[in-house]
Amino acid sequence: MPRTIVMPPADEIDKAYREAIRIVPERYKRRIQLVRGWKERAIAGEKTYKEKMEKVLEEERRKRALEKVSEDEWKKAAVEKGARIIGRHMEYGADKRKKKYEPFRAVLDGLEIPDKGPDPVENARTIVPVVVEALVRKKKEILGITS
Repeated sequence: MPRTIVMPPADEIDKAYREAIRIVPERYKRRIQLVRGWKERAIAGEKTYKEKMEKVLEEERRKRALEKVSEDEWKKAAVEKGARIIGRHMEYGADKRKKKYEPFRAVLDGLEIPDKGPDPVENARTIVPVVVEALVRKKKEILGITS
């Protein structure tokens, strides 16, 4: 015999959601400490991830979702949500950024580049490749790529 789904009213769901906002962050932190083996499981799921992403791309889900959002809606969300969290995220990532950037800063520090001349286009043709090649070599070295 078929069953009928009975959902709670929208205002009850909204009330429960808003009440959870006070509880979830602390619960999240506690539960994170209990996690073991996340990296191994993530790596093991690579094939599934790739299959799912290929399906998303094939169905143009991102494009369709983007088409539903107006410029004003996007800006409003970016201002209201993004501005609140960007500073915290930068603070949390400062040590990681410094560690990951340092090898590239070290490569650029003291890198010999051609002298600048009066022609900015010619400067770009002679200086930019030297800088880019040095950075690409360092990136390949970090990643263990030999080609």
